[in-house]
Amino acid sequence: MKFFGTVVLSLMILALPLLAEAYIPPSQFIVKVMANKKAGGKTIQVKSVVKLLPQSSGIFFNSVTIWDGKARVLKSCAYDEKGRKLRCVERNKDSFPLAVSLILDADTGDVTKRLKENAIPVLTEQELLKLPDEAQRYAAETEFLAQWPKPEKDAISWVIGKRGKGEPQLWIEKDQFLPLRVVLTGDKGFDMYFDSFKFYNEFPFPSVIEFADKEGTLVLREEITAVTINLKSATLDTAALSDSMWQQLDAELRRIVELYYRVHR
Repeated sequence: MKFFGTVVLSLMILALPLLAEAYIPPSQFIVKVMANKKAGGKTIQVKSVVKLLPQSSGIFFNSVTIWDGKARVLKSCAYDEKGRKLRCVERNKDSFPLAVSLILDADTGDVTKRLKENAIPVLTEQELLKLPDEAQRYAAETEFLAQWPKPEKDAISWVIGKRGKGEPQLWIEKDQFLPLRVVLTGDKGFDMYFDSFKFYNEFPFPSVIEFADKEGTLVLREEITAVTINLKSATLDTAALSDSMWQQLDAELRRIVELYYRVHR
């Protein structure tokens, strides 16, 4: 939109006297660029292995997910090592977990809505318009620059959120605008890392997703084994185990499958 482009330019000019390299774009601009990388309505199939951490536990399951970017519908199923279907979900745009919105959805409005629902302080264009001038719009944003928290990486991130442990935050790599980390708080808070992105026909997808509980202990690791873009035929039967058969499974396996479909898919 013309207004938003003007706001971005004005804020860039305003920030120059402060410190050019410290300038951070408006939060919704960052989210918009991130979301636009998934544009095009692509149909995607993702296969992965999901492991309980520490990996010495030996507990894992396989996952197949199909994303219809045009209809914005996700289907996903979990399978045991014998190929038995354990659990399946089918979600539309009103029921995506935040992780799905960040790595698959191209709709800036819905991604912004999901972030705000999880207390990530993204300011919309409409909210900025209510402020009288560029100086106040710039001051209203809650953002900072930070080093990617994993020592083996050298990525600088835009962080939307307040500084400090225990604050809801979204970390986005500042050169390619890729989501690297999301921190949520509260009783069901968590810390999720998206690592080692690869591009498939210009569609970015992480090779590893790790999930930590609110104490910071890593609990799950998802390793992506295959990503297929623009499938000619993409179907997934979402019928799974009966409740009685589900209850007979190992309790830890059931726990990580349920956790995965609560926060990942």
